[in-house]
Amino acid sequence: MIHMSYPNGVKKELENELTPTQVKDQLSVQCNPEPYSYYTFCMTDIDLPNRLNPTGRKFQHWLVGIVPGGDINKGESFYAYVGPGPPPKSGISCSAMITHKVQCQIFSLEKPENNY
Repeated sequence: MIHMSYPNGVKKELENELTPTQVKDQLSVQCNPEPYSYYTFCMTDIDLPNRLNPTGRKFQHWLVGIVPGGDINKGESFYAYVGPGPPPKSGISCSAMITHKVQCQIFSLEKPENNY
């Protein structure tokens, strides 16, 4: 089970609505890691700029890889955290946290040029 929360105490849970102010700072991630496992955490916006025209849906708010044992502070940051901030009058925007676990460390990852 993965638990995510922001420094202000707000928890990121399935289908909860949070404001841009509540999610402006990098969240913390806690999980029950399996021994000798490495994780990747990716937070992406799936509705950018809005649900009717999601042309920017691949925008990465955060990408941390090569995370040993689920300790996100020991992972390699590929995209620094950028809090969600949908354009004015665009309605509710949805972000997703994707987690991937591997049994070995990957050594040859290249940092992307931008958040798309």
